[in-house]
Parts: sequence; C-alpha cells; structure tokens
Amino acid sequence: MAAQEGNLVNLPTSHYCRTKGTLLAACFVILAALAACGRGHCAIWGIKSHDPTTAPPVTLFHFADNGTAFNSVGVVKLGGQEIDVDGLAMTPGADLFAFKVTGASSTMVKISNSTGTAYGPGPELPGVDIRGAVFCLSGKLACLDALGNRMVFVDPATGELMGPGVALTLDGQPFDILDYTDAAQSPDGVMYIASQGNVLYTLDPLTGAVTRAFTDTTPTPDGYVLTIAGLTFSRLSSLANTMFVYDVSKQDDILSYDTSAAFARSLLFQNIIPSYNAGRGDLAAQLDPPVAYRVTNSTADDPVTKRGSFLHRYIVWGRVGSPDASGFTLDDGSGAPVFVKTNAAAAVSEGDYAEAEGVLHYSDSGTILLSSPADVTVLAEAEGGAM
Repeated sequence: MAAQEGNLVNLPTSHYCRTKGTLLAACFVILAALAACGRGHCAIWGIKSHDPTTAPPVTLFHFADNGTAFNSVGVVKLGGQEIDVDGLAMTPGADLFAFKVTGASSTMVKISNSTGTAYGPGPELPGVDIRGAVFCLSGKLACLDALGNRMVFVDPATGELMGPGVALTLDGQPFDILDYTDAAQSPDGVMYIASQGNVLYTLDPLTGAVTRAFTDTTPTPDGYVLTIAGLTFSRLSSLANTMFVYDVSKQDDILSYDTSAAFARSLLFQNIIPSYNAGRGDLAAQLDPPVAYRVTNSTADDPVTKRGSFLHRYIVWGRVGSPDASGFTLDDGSGAPVFVKTNAAAAVSEGDYAEAEGVLHYSDSGTILLSSPADVTVLAEAEGGAM
C-alpha cells in the first residue's frame, strides 16, 4: 500500500471484479459489504444469551440501523454443540468474532453471520472472562475482562492476548466490570462502556480512567430501569451520534441514544425473541476501514502514537532481523526495533529491508508489537545492501 509520510491514507478497497483470477475474491468482498450495509442502511448485530448464563442457547440476531427488519439468525453452536458466548465484535470487513466463556476462561471464536455457527477457536485464555468487546477504529480488538476488571487486547489472527491490558478505575478507585457489559467506540473516536446497569461511561483506553457520561433513570415499557448489556454505533455518517443499546432488564429491548442531544432515547424493538429472556448479550456493527500512518520505530513508542493506536493503523519499515514462524523485527536505526507479529514471515529473510502495516500493541516487557497478518512488503533483499 502506498503512503505518504505524515499523511492519512485510506486502505485499498476492491470495487471491481477485473480479472477471472480475482473475480471470486473481489465479489465476496462486495457481497460481505452488502450483507452488512444494504440499501443505504447498515446491519447491527447482536447476541442474546439465556438466563442463567450457564444454560445456552445463545441466539445471533441482526436489524437495520433505521430501526427496521429485526431478524433472528439462529443458535450459536461450536462443533454442533450449543455454547455460551459473549463479547461480540465485528471487523471492518464484516467478520463476526465472539468469545466462548465459562466464567473462568475465554476462547475467541468466529461466527457465521448466515447461520450462527462458531468456528476457528483460538487458545483458551485462563483467568480471563471476556464479556464485552469492540474492534476499535484502528482494527485493534479491545475486550472487557470481568474477572480482572481491565481492558485487554486480543490478536484476532490468533486469539492470543497482546500485552498486559489496563486496569479500569473510577474516581481513582478500582472499577468493577460486571458480566453484563459492553464497549463501543464512536465514529469520532470516543470509547464508551456500560457495566453498571443504567449508567454509560466514557473510557480512556490508555489510562483505564472511567468517567460517568449518562445515567438513564426512565423505565422501559416493561416498567424496569435499564440493564445495559450491549452497545454499538453505525458506520453511516448520518447516524454518527446514534448509539444502539441492548437492554436486558426484564424483556429484552433494543433502544438508541442520540449522544449529541443529551442522550435522548428512542425505543426501536421491544421484547426481542420473546420465547426466552436474556441473561447477557452484546451488540456489534461494522465500522469503516481504518486509515494508516507511516511512522519511524521510535515514534511508535511515543504517547501520541500510543493514543492513535486505537484510531489508526501504522506502517513501519526497517531491516529484518530474527525471522521465525511468529514474525520478525524491523529496525530502522531509530533505536526502537518493532516486532512484527505476522503469518507472512516466510516472505522475508534476515537482512532484507521491508515494511509492514498493522495494528500497534505494547507488551508488558516494553516491546513494541505490530500485528500484521499479511501486509508485509520487501523493499530490498539482503543482497541489495543498504537502501
């Protein structure tokens, strides 16, 4: 991907099926986009779990962001068995991810948006109970761990934790993440969470500081005050200030707030899937593909870039070192080598000059990580000497 120093660059998108060789791949991209955003409206996805949470089924559903066309897809199953999942999140490419949860561990799965079938499980994450998740504008997968009361970051390519996460605090005190919770990032970059029933908070994902944004004391039509279990935003610019909310107080309702109008509330759907009441659940939606900055290795570690790691992808370059099956280092001479975690490591050799585009993470050991499943380009082979 071409990029200019210091400029935001749009990621490439396939618009045409130009050759027979690329026909299927390009058309699948287009069909996936149409499935999520058709006829001028985008799909909002959700999962509704059973109460108690130890008793599946979990049902996948979706609706249009104009408050129409609610549809129940089906029960979520892995290997033919019903499983309990939470932490629903959707990539810019309209892929659905969630976490199989037991209360004592979590395992990332992908979910078919046509059948609800779960597949491709990642490694089990013991001691992690992921109950809310969101793909940030950068493509970083941020998750709320109800056991650790922290936000953790997961590599969607492997299901592994990326770095130590950040503990959440409210007014300087530890913040309790309940197991009905969710996170969402607005199109202008504000991170919201819900974890205390009828209260919405904003979150600084770098420090973990939580701030009260709105408390909704107005009962829903069933007479109960909200218990918010799911949050998300639409990708449509006309709905940039519309937060979609999933309420599980008694009957399970879908509402929306206008964040630009003192959180004015609208009821979209009442008592969804009335055959059973939810214990937990989540919402997710497709956002626009992220943009990319080109940075030096040393700049990748400064506070501005760390904050930007929730908003943008980054491109780094340098000389390749220590390539193995998990990735390689890139050293541009600025004194802060970046480890590129990628499945494209076989494309580079020791001493090559290369660049990689991906999502920045920061490990507990101080290593700068770039998660880049495939976006690696060799600029000059080792035999070519210095650039």
